[in-house]
Amino acid sequence: MNIRTKLILILSMVLIITMHPAYVLAEEELEIPEITSGAALVMDMETGTVLYEKAAEERMYPASITKIVTAIVAIEQSELTEVVTVSEEARYEEGTRVYLSPGEQKTMELMLYGLLVNSGNDAATAIAEHIDGTKEKFSERMNNFVQEIGADQTHFTNPHGLFDEDHYTTALDMAKITRYAMSNSFFRTVVTTKTLSWHGEEWDSELVNHNKLLWRYEGATGVKNGYTSASGNTIVATAKRDGTELIVVLLQGISAEDIYEDATKLFDYGFQYLKLHPIEPEPETVVVNAAPFATDTAINMESATADAVSETKLGNFMKWPMTAAWLLMNLFLGTVGYLRWKRRSMK
Repeated sequence: MNIRTKLILILSMVLIITMHPAYVLAEEELEIPEITSGAALVMDMETGTVLYEKAAEERMYPASITKIVTAIVAIEQSELTEVVTVSEEARYEEGTRVYLSPGEQKTMELMLYGLLVNSGNDAATAIAEHIDGTKEKFSERMNNFVQEIGADQTHFTNPHGLFDEDHYTTALDMAKITRYAMSNSFFRTVVTTKTLSWHGEEWDSELVNHNKLLWRYEGATGVKNGYTSASGNTIVATAKRDGTELIVVLLQGISAEDIYEDATKLFDYGFQYLKLHPIEPEPETVVVNAAPFATDTAINMESATADAVSETKLGNFMKWPMTAAWLLMNLFLGTVGYLRWKRRSMK
């Protein structure tokens, strides 16, 4: 067997192996991260495609990520320049506070910073009372809002997230809610804020965002974390890299550090997954930004996700063999040409 024949056989074997489906898929397979949180979800911000889920539709207690809804409802139902007056009830609200004083007045804009950056339960109650008179009536508004955007497994009884048996959500619903909220530029600005000088009636300080991922994870853009003894640790986080933005939701986390570790793993997984399996937006079936999950145009998330992933895998499945075949064909032709030239030059 001469050298040229051997070379042809070797190249043919390499081509066959490279084009084999098992080889192609193995090259692109990612290890699914192990997480400790009870429920989790990773969603592509632009298309709403779910890239990873764990117990994503099980009802759980949200804690302070409730304030995502409080904030976006307040932004849409009031002016940022409106003056909010603090009541006695707001002043003595349980849990984390901005330490507002009875009768203290602040703009809605500042109240929203106190709500989302410092997770102020007193700010949440003051906002609810300003818009609807009571926390109960504002909660009804919150529930109407989540139903309108397709988060139909969520129900709220208060604007701050303190435990109540009838105050619950799911990881999928919180991703839908956050995708909607992040389409609002002011909301996005607030949840990205790391620190803010605060001048209160009784004290001056600096608010420090409770979401430590803003410091720890490259490209982090928000959003909110929370904790109660009943809910465990919760977080909704967003991050953006190379033009791609992801939403990560974690519920029933063991500790704050555990949810940060889980979030980091899921962000890394999601960004790597989309590098291997890019998702093209489909305007006719996926509504982006403006009322992305409105009831009259809501899509079947599970079906849309399956279709998008299968189509993406098919596209990548075809891409690798064709690229490999093209490269090997050029290598083969080049080698044959070289051998012919070599043989002629030796004559």
